[in-house]
Amino acid sequence: MTGRLTPNAFLAQLGQMFDDSKLGGGSTVSITLKHYDGRDRPKPKDETKKDKAKKESWCLFRARFKDQKISCQVRQNESTNFQKTLKDMMLSKMDSLKKQQKKAKETP
Repeated sequence: MTGRLTPNAFLAQLGQMFDDSKLGGGSTVSITLKHYDGRDRPKPKDETKKDKAKKESWCLFRARFKDQKISCQVRQNESTNFQKTLKDMMLSKMDSLKKQQKKAKETP
């Protein structure tokens, strides 16, 4: 993972990961989402709570497939549009899932 990708580049790389997982067999693509406040280092202990300025919130998206790792950060107000695009892309790429057979219920 070298730096963070733009949201469009992240989606393109993620689509490639899904395609590779289809061809490669049983490998899993895992996606995580978490709140990100823009800090890469811990807060100093002497920071007062009164000096908190309204900081812009971000969402951090990460994806992992085998030894490949990618990530991107999206502003919180843009995250709903990004999640809709991500959902549409995931639905189009995950077309080879098998439907589980339901077990027949025994009637007493």
